Amino acid sequence: MILEGEPEVVPGGEEEVEASEETVEQFFAHSKGNTVYISFATTDAKITIGISHDKATLEEMVRAVKELILEFKERRGRV
Repeated sequence: MILEGEPEVVPGGEEEVEASEETVEQFFAHSKGNTVYISFATTDAKITIGISHDKATLEEMVRAVKELILEFKERRGRV
């Protein structure tokens, strides 16, 4: 889903990682109103996702987040 405006960056999701360090994965999430913000960071990539829906439950939004992260991990493995 494309958000209107700039997405909110979760604290810690934009920390720089030295190239010589081993690969690590970090996951941050928080909700604000009817939007869930997720930051997923690895040594080589950082993404921040905001998912919002007026009628979705928190469980439905969390399920969508898990699916997006799984897809990101699968695509990252193919590149």
